[in-house]
Amino acid sequence: MTQMVIGVTPLYDVQRDSVWMIPGYLDGITQADGIPVIFPLDCGPKQLHQLFDMVDGVLFTGGQDVDPALYGEQRRETCGEICQKRDIMERELLQMCRIHQKPAFGICRGIQLFNAALGGTLYQDLEHELTSEIRHHMAPPYNRAVHCVQIDGDSLLYRIVGEQNIAVNSYHHQGVRELAPTLTACAWSADGLIEAVEDRRQPWRRSGIRSCFGGAMKTAASCSAPLSMPAGRAETAWDISGAVIYYNQQICWEGLLI
Repeated sequence: MTQMVIGVTPLYDVQRDSVWMIPGYLDGITQADGIPVIFPLDCGPKQLHQLFDMVDGVLFTGGQDVDPALYGEQRRETCGEICQKRDIMERELLQMCRIHQKPAFGICRGIQLFNAALGGTLYQDLEHELTSEIRHHMAPPYNRAVHCVQIDGDSLLYRIVGEQNIAVNSYHHQGVRELAPTLTACAWSADGLIEAVEDRRQPWRRSGIRSCFGGAMKTAASCSAPLSMPAGRAETAWDISGAVIYYNQQICWEGLLI
């Protein structure tokens, strides 16, 4: 059987002017029997389209905040570092995924980029803009659950994860505010914050290609970096709706299926 080739958007270190990658992104795809390929950050539209034609789907990684200008807002002091190179490239990749009906899977920044690019808005900083007792931007240690998430039983996410209530870790300071018209929310924290979304009109949702992304989610979460629950609990605590990424060498994942 031919393995799926999954394009991966690169991470960018502004201070070092350097492209880099967290191994956990690639490991999750590899363990799901896919082949990860990292896109270059600096390439023209023609080259990007040529590379896009070679992959079966695209994984949009975490990283800098999405430029608020993308969703019609001024950048506030609480907004973090942005990377316009990534915003430009990833918007183009997302558009290509939708036109050519290839699956796109966003993690952390990914869910935020997708929602903003498709007409939604973001919380630029949850601590200052969302009244909540939940700590979405948790303190160390990161390998523990800090809140629970409810998953829609009719969603693709539920069919992949197999549970409607899961305990999660959490390390993100932004989040979906106004949901883009084309997206459907499919997971929420107790304070109402959207934790995962999907586009239910995309035909690939009903095809076998989702197995690479779904497999990456379950394999990476349960094998690469499990989050142990308190003593006496056998379950694995998963953060919601994404393949694993490592933030400061700790597990942290949040994402989007589209």
